[in-house]
Amino acid sequence: MDPYYFIDDLSIAPNKDGLELHDIYEVCPDGTWTLGQETSAIIVHKNEKYNYLTFNNETKELSFITNNQVVKRLSLSLNP
Repeated sequence: MDPYYFIDDLSIAPNKDGLELHDIYEVCPDGTWTLGQETSAIIVHKNEKYNYLTFNNETKELSFITNNQVVKRLSLSLNP
């Protein structure tokens, strides 16, 4: 299962390389992952464009990054 499955309204902008979301993610052994690339892919979430997203599995934070700047950060919380 792709690690970003829980993010609604997520897509990749049309690109010359024909890349899909599953082509542009990396997962680390600790569960941290990155979706996107610094320059060649544009990730679209709720009509906002980003270069890439990162999820820190230790802090449970999802960061949306454009031009190497975090422009939005969300925290995942699990309630029993």
